[in-house]
Amino acid sequence: MKYVTVCFIFVCSLVAVRSQDLFAGSVIITSRPFDNFTVDDPTDILFNIDVGNRDRENSGTITGIKVYLTNRDEYEKATKVSDAIDAIVDAARAPVEVPANTDAQKITANRATVWVDDDQCSAYTHICFVIQHADTDTQTEEGSDDDDSCLPLDGVQASQIVSCPVVDDGKDSATVTTPSLLLLSSVFLLVGRFSY
Repeated sequence: MKYVTVCFIFVCSLVAVRSQDLFAGSVIITSRPFDNFTVDDPTDILFNIDVGNRDRENSGTITGIKVYLTNRDEYEKATKVSDAIDAIVDAARAPVEVPANTDAQKITANRATVWVDDDQCSAYTHICFVIQHADTDTQTEEGSDDDDSCLPLDGVQASQIVSCPVVDDGKDSATVTTPSLLLLSSVFLLVGRFSY
């Protein structure tokens, strides 16, 4: 519960306004056409996400889901964040009502088209799914940072790697996957040690 000040003809009073205490749980990417996210082509994904409601008396409403590429495993702690990607929530159920005192209600068959921007491409390590509800933009209650669920891009569930364009000596352009850079560096170090 949060309170707002309501004034009418110079008379003010505190009025209780119900806030939704919804949270995001686990997320699973169920379908994707490509192995990599790239800057060249959009990647359509299908995903399921669990949402819950800590309010013991009132239901809540999920009005949407936004998807972001980030450099952290928690959206609110990321310092590199892509533009918001609006997911298409299961059309048969949108907006989704989450009953009071619910631990995990699965929202299935959600779709998002993921684009990767050139500027921050190599910084992205996670894909985050952020639920939207009435209090998304204004909520200040404790626990408001639990609206997201993130997957590592090289993890088992996402099993996606971001492919970024890399300019080689300013002459040619090639696409190198982010984890490959570390592998290539290790190979060069080993070759350098044993070449003399």
